[in-house]
Amino acid sequence: MESSIRWAVGTFFVPAAVIPFYLFQSNFRSKYHQQHKRGRPQDVTSEMQVRCIHCGEFYQGNREKCPHCKTVLKDE
Repeated sequence: MESSIRWAVGTFFVPAAVIPFYLFQSNFRSKYHQQHKRGRPQDVTSEMQVRCIHCGEFYQGNREKCPHCKTVLKDE
């Protein structure tokens, strides 16, 4: 009889203690993620001005060929 009372009390109080903690934690986590949103990393090379080592002209971006003299700039 005593063990069944402990079981009944345990099944009532354990969820009553765990559920509010879970709700508090999930609410805190969602607020944290809203404040610290991180998007995809930006490609900064697409906005850089680069000078071709062959013709000396500036071009924008990270290209494998110079758009002016068509020289291959990157070897793989």
